[in-house]
Amino acid sequence: MKVVITGADGFVGRALLHRLVNGSAFGGMSAALLPTEAIEPIAVVRSLAAAEALRTAFPTLHIVVSGMKDVVLADHLAGAHAVVHLAWSTVPVVADADPGGDLEANLTHGLQFLESCGRARIGC
Repeated sequence: MKVVITGADGFVGRALLHRLVNGSAFGGMSAALLPTEAIEPIAVVRSLAAAEALRTAFPTLHIVVSGMKDVVLADHLAGAHAVVHLAWSTVPVVADADPGGDLEANLTHGLQFLESCGRARIGC
């Protein structure tokens, strides 16, 4: 099962990766809800520095350096069973200082990313 995780280098993304890589992501769920195939996470990060940090923590992880609008990311969405979208471009203090920029960076690009997921028929 191919799972694309955007914002994989953030706090929640790293915690999820740790559980996926160590096989404990679904602890406590009903056996009927568990996937029957191995989970293959694909971590999406925005910078080479973030990729290098993740590579240190997860040496065998498939890591993609890409922004939400990159054509490169669309290639990795093909065949994915699920997407966990955790990426966010700003922090609250920046968003408060520039609400319009926050909307453009996160909402507009986030909607475009969701449209890309729809075109890639995620989970179909």
